[in-house]
Amino acid sequence: MKNSTKNSLAFWRPKPNVPFRTIDDYTKEEQVRARQEFELILRRYEERMLRAEKWVRQFVGFGILAFITSYFFSLSPSWFWPPAVVALIPALISSYARLYCPACWNGIYHHDGTYCPQCGGIFQQRGSFVFGYHVMCTRCQAVPKHSKSGRNYTIRNCTYCGVKLHGVGI
Repeated sequence: MKNSTKNSLAFWRPKPNVPFRTIDDYTKEEQVRARQEFELILRRYEERMLRAEKWVRQFVGFGILAFITSYFFSLSPSWFWPPAVVALIPALISSYARLYCPACWNGIYHHDGTYCPQCGGIFQQRGSFVFGYHVMCTRCQAVPKHSKSGRNYTIRNCTYCGVKLHGVGI
């Protein structure tokens, strides 16, 4: 994809070339600035998620309306799909959001890094050949996992650089 095409897309934001740094490499001022920037990122993320929920509710309501009108008035349901596709495309584009660390620009929903998202401690690989290996925090003993019901941990720190992003947690 050409640079002119990438820059014209409203939702595409290039990741800058940031050298890899850990929590020890950041000054207190940089950590405070990253926390303040993350508050803005989190607010924008929550607004976009609310917008996405609104679009989904409207899309479902429009589908129910189309079903009722086609059932009671003997209309063909084929009239529903062109407006639905036209309405769905801007909904998907406008609700695109990603939570990322403003210090290292990595996504925070992945626990692939070396730091615990809850306390900022360092991960260690624990387990055995028989029972399998998992990562566990050396400080709070947390084992971050994603399951069908969601994640079982609170995100307060970046897992890649260790910077504290949120006091209460997400």
